[in-house]
Amino acid sequence: MKKRMFSLLAGVSVLSGAIYLASQLGAQPPAAAPGGTAAPAQTKIALVNLAFVIKNYQKSVNYQNEIKGYVTDFQKKEKDQREALEKMAKDLQTTAATLPADVKAKKEKEIKDGSRALDDYKQDCNKFLAAKQEEQIVILYREIQDTATRLAGAANFEMVLHFNDATPGTPEYYSPMNVARKMGAGALMPLYVHQNLDISKYVVDTLNSGLPKPGPAPAPR
Repeated sequence: MKKRMFSLLAGVSVLSGAIYLASQLGAQPPAAAPGGTAAPAQTKIALVNLAFVIKNYQKSVNYQNEIKGYVTDFQKKEKDQREALEKMAKDLQTTAATLPADVKAKKEKEIKDGSRALDDYKQDCNKFLAAKQEEQIVILYREIQDTATRLAGAANFEMVLHFNDATPGTPEYYSPMNVARKMGAGALMPLYVHQNLDISKYVVDTLNSGLPKPGPAPAPR
């Protein structure tokens, strides 16, 4: 397929890393322009791989597990109801010849009503899951945006751009599906990113450091 603003920077190590990035980017003095005057300062830009952040942000993982739990519960209930209807239909087929007409008609109506109710249940489940995922993705995006903004302020980045890509060095990075997706994307996709410009890990570390620590496991009964 969450309210929740995080602290300005949730950890000295993350803040130090962000400041280090800024210092590295600004370490070289500006080149002299023709005539001996200093060249204008360069714009400092950082990049965030949203796919990487979503994959490694624990709240996103929790959300995905939550959706999987809903799906499992819905599928079990739907399976139980469908099997009950199938049994009713099979029993009716076996005994139809011996049943009074009014009893047979009543059972047929029960099966038909049950089938309609099952269809309604499936539609309601799909609507619930869609609404839940929409809610979750907006929460995640706003938290990522807020964290990137805070890190940019700490490191003096003037612009933070996001993109979606597999992690370099993984089998997915050069998979035909990922390559075709990037080549067909109607947006700017980085062909090369210097490690000092990619603040994706800093965003993930800051987001994860702001989450509540898991409590102790319950004692065995």
